[in-house]
Amino acid sequence: MLWPWRSGGRLSVAVLSRSVKLLQQLAVEIDDEAHDRAFQDLLNLARSERLTVYDAAYLELALRLHIPLASKDAELRKAAARLGLALLGV
Repeated sequence: MLWPWRSGGRLSVAVLSRSVKLLQQLAVEIDDEAHDRAFQDLLNLARSERLTVYDAAYLELALRLHIPLASKDAELRKAAARLGLALLGV
């Protein structure tokens, strides 16, 4: 089954153009600290909370910036709660 915004399995030019415009409006920030933390903090956090490094990266960022975590992943939400991190209801 094809998605309604797709034609023949590909994004239409109109949808692609609209998507690019929406992405350009996002206030994207680069986390310069993540690279330095990747091999130490992230691996330790992933190991201690039994998460993938991918999920631990989200958790570490939320913890470091003191911001709530938004995720539907049950294990990630449990880890966040164990560490006292606020969770957004998603």
